[in-house]
Amino acid sequence: MKAWLKGGLIGAGVGLVITIILIFLSRFSLGESIVTFFVVIGFPWSFIIGYILLIIFPYYGDAPLFFAGGFGGLIGIIINGFIIGAIKGLLPEQRKKLSILFSKVILIGIIIAILITSVFFLPRLWEASTGCPLKKAKSEFRIYDSQGRVTGMVNGEIKEEIPHSVYFSEYKEGWKTLPEEIMIFEPNDNYTYELFGLTKGNYDLEPSSNYEGRKIYFDAKNIPISPGETHQYHFDWKVLVEGKEGATILIDEDNDGLFEKNITSNIELTCGKFLIKVGRGSRFSQIFWELFYIIILMIITIFIVIISKKIIKFKINKQKENEI
Repeated sequence: MKAWLKGGLIGAGVGLVITIILIFLSRFSLGESIVTFFVVIGFPWSFIIGYILLIIFPYYGDAPLFFAGGFGGLIGIIINGFIIGAIKGLLPEQRKKLSILFSKVILIGIIIAILITSVFFLPRLWEASTGCPLKKAKSEFRIYDSQGRVTGMVNGEIKEEIPHSVYFSEYKEGWKTLPEEIMIFEPNDNYTYELFGLTKGNYDLEPSSNYEGRKIYFDAKNIPISPGETHQYHFDWKVLVEGKEGATILIDEDNDGLFEKNITSNIELTCGKFLIKVGRGSRFSQIFWELFYIIILMIITIFIVIISKKIIKFKINKQKENEI
């Protein structure tokens, strides 16, 4: 077996061992931290592979962090292990040339990762500039079935009227605070999800449904709500799976029992989309901040390219000096 291939396989094996250890550690309330390690050690392949997975499998709710980031990072660690091992298995002259090539590949990967990341996170800066609250709101969360039975928090009281349902209030697990949750163990109805604001802030909502043998998530992130405001969600999961706007959100802004606004959404609802649909934000403002963000990303990318070229040039000069 060639030395570079042997070294590459050993490196990939080390990468695989690292991923197994990280997966084992993730069982001890360290999920987010471990996924971060996956993404960092597997960079830039973790970003590239992760976002490819997101395009192929768009129905996984918090997938950008746990599904795409974690699995992409796992593959990325093995790839990086193979490359490093292969370089170590080469002769010194070959090793120098390949290390420079590897530096260029990493540079290209970084640029691709920045560009791909910008596509997914462009709206975030605009959201921060248009009044999307950063603080989590206190709210009452409940679910109604078609017969009007309710499970959740109602006027400060816990109710569990829907058959086979359980309400879990907010609680701490290790260093993490887990949000309130409602579980229905034998769902067989069209359910209405409702949040009633107690303080000003934002909330996240991630209801799910089993549709044609797979788990489908609706993902609402950083949605603003005020005291006395009610948001009521209705879902047509078939329409959502088709990529269309199958979620209907009714909004009662003044607690008079009448829903003044009615908006729709596809499988993902962000604060930015919410503000535009309810008339509190403008598309022009969003485009302005997206362009501003693109310019910042271009400056960062150019800076990385310049620094990387200087490093590569330094390595080439050092190699020539050694040859002399």
